[in-house]
Amino acid sequence: MSCRFVLIVGLLVIVLAAPVVAQEEVLIRIEQLDVAEIKLGGFILDRNQEVSIEAVGFRDRGIGRDFRFSNAWILDAESRKVVWTLREADSERLSKHLREYTDEAKLSKGRYEVYYSTYPSHWYGSRDVEINGFGDLVSRIMEGIFDKDFNYRDFRRAVDEFYIVVRGNGNPLSGQKVREFHNSLKENAFISLTALENDHYESIGLTLERPMDLQIYAIGEITRDGNYDYCWITDTRKHEKVWKFEYENSAHAGGAKKNRVFKGAVSLPKGTYAVYCATDDSHAFDRWNSPPPHDPFFWGVVIQPADPKMAEHIRTFEHEHIAEQNAIVEITRLGDDEMESQGFTIKRPMRLRVYAIGEGGESEMYDFSWIVDAETREPVWEMEPDLTEHAGGASKNRVFEGIIELEPGNYIAYAVTDDSHSYRDWNASPPHDQERWGITIVVVEGERGDVVEYSEDQDRSILARIVGVGNNSHKNESFELADDVKVRIYAIGEGSRGEMYDYAWIENSETGDVVWEMTYRMTDHAGGAKKNRLFNGTLVLEAGEYIVHYESDGSHSFRRWNASPPADAMSWGVTVKRAGGK
Repeated sequence: MSCRFVLIVGLLVIVLAAPVVAQEEVLIRIEQLDVAEIKLGGFILDRNQEVSIEAVGFRDRGIGRDFRFSNAWILDAESRKVVWTLREADSERLSKHLREYTDEAKLSKGRYEVYYSTYPSHWYGSRDVEINGFGDLVSRIMEGIFDKDFNYRDFRRAVDEFYIVVRGNGNPLSGQKVREFHNSLKENAFISLTALENDHYESIGLTLERPMDLQIYAIGEITRDGNYDYCWITDTRKHEKVWKFEYENSAHAGGAKKNRVFKGAVSLPKGTYAVYCATDDSHAFDRWNSPPPHDPFFWGVVIQPADPKMAEHIRTFEHEHIAEQNAIVEITRLGDDEMESQGFTIKRPMRLRVYAIGEGGESEMYDFSWIVDAETREPVWEMEPDLTEHAGGASKNRVFEGIIELEPGNYIAYAVTDDSHSYRDWNASPPHDQERWGITIVVVEGERGDVVEYSEDQDRSILARIVGVGNNSHKNESFELADDVKVRIYAIGEGSRGEMYDYAWIENSETGDVVWEMTYRMTDHAGGAKKNRLFNGTLVLEAGEYIVHYESDGSHSFRRWNASPPADAMSWGVTVKRAGGK
């Protein structure tokens, strides 16, 4: 036997005895990225294994800041959970503006999605800032000082080098295949309002034939200061919210801090509901102004029964937020410095839904609505701050939605706005339902035919009416009484320090005697500036002829206010009517 043969056999034995190493294949490679872009792909693993990951991203001053400019992650496609992020990988400097990452991840058999985002984090001056203590404040200030030399041209050039590669044994999936899988998940859900863009407002009806738990998966934009892109569920019979996606019941959804996610079960009784989704004018699907969430294509909400067996007891329907055929008052789309009113007469006791949106703070409303009894002028409903909740967008956007009960009679609804932040002239983020800025009243129990229009101009019980009085004015109206009559006088004017400047009086036209005069001591505060004064009372006038006068000075009058107007600014003047409407 030759030495050469022995050598060959020996080498063969060594090779055969060596452990067999499976050759890993590229499952997904994402590259050729641009600034402010998300690219995705995926893969399927037919067994549990460890995959290897390589990536290149932006290098900033300190690895904690690198992810403000580039990030990558892997999702479990079925559970929608994040199973790996770039932050978990080891890294080293590759060049002045690039960092190289390497890692291994143990993944179970299943389907996965890979994302790479190049949306920079512009937290300076944005709602994404969260200051947690004095130390964080100092850190933010120092970052602002030393970040002045950041050059976006360097970032743009660096993006060309970004990539992520995942290697393992499995089947790769293109971005198109991943999106098709998303679509299948959404189509199989009972409710899917997702991939929502800016300025979106949508609702869908949901009937539960039995009590059940609903599994809700929602992603949106929410901060401690307000809700901007979010969703909620309303009981359509009670017109009350039964669930709301908000900061307190959500968690960080990845990317910008304002990205929030809710995932959990919500128990609801048998009934009829409406699911709403709303977005503001920035940072929504495909229009991100900061790093997107880890599951960007599900921006919105997906709802399923927690128990699949309950699916046969769920129905969806087309939901109409405001049933126009049942609306009796619509004072909406109000601009700056507007005040409108609309009267209505109810012939039978009725339950009404009031939906009002306006501007306000913790203790005061600036754009608001109210309803008065046309006979007594007493408010039967007012849009008080503590009765409202956040209406989406800026925290000062407030909404009231609820049921009121009214007896037969004449009523007037009012809506007023100040000089800023109104329909189509917002100075902060608008509410989700911009078109309804004002007040809408809808019949919920009773017949729409039992409500008719009411106009003070045609109210036969009104004896004299002088309203909307401007500066330097003296107006009068006459009336005659055949019998002694109890009358109601409703007058608003200006007064301070015991003296009236805009005021009313009544004189007997035959004798010239003043039978009533609006003095400071008989008035109450009319809302707004302290000098706005109100008289609302009754007296008996004997049969005879009378003249009602109203006089104003050279300042602070209807639409010429030099201080805050009264609540019922449109009635600046005097109204005299038969008490009891007779």
